[in-house]
Amino acid sequence: MNADKFSNDHVFVLIQDLLFRRYSLLFERKRGEFADGIHKGYVTLDQTVERNLLFRLYLAVQGDLKGAMQKRLFMRFNGPERIMEDLHLLDRVAYAFWLYKDFPKGSASERDRQLYARIYVLATRALAASI
Repeated sequence: MNADKFSNDHVFVLIQDLLFRRYSLLFERKRGEFADGIHKGYVTLDQTVERNLLFRLYLAVQGDLKGAMQKRLFMRFNGPERIMEDLHLLDRVAYAFWLYKDFPKGSASERDRQLYARIYVLATRALAASI
């Protein structure tokens, strides 16, 4: 199944709505969905969460670094509706996104593993400090 067709599933629309209402983040269900807005300047790139990245961060803040590094995670993620079930965890995911934006990115898997490990530690520390 094509990922863009898969993205029309109702659960992804609900996730998109929740991320926007709660964090003013634009969940990119379809590749390039907000490209016109970015090009015209009324949407910034740092507001948009790429669909695979959302699920990578969700797994990373739970310490599942191996899961966070899977290819085509958007299509493989079991039970995407669980992202909406725990809003405290979703808060950590949103925080992880803000952290992620400022980290240098790499293409090597070891660098990616270290990146998601840092996000896990920082998001966990932030959650512990807020309790």
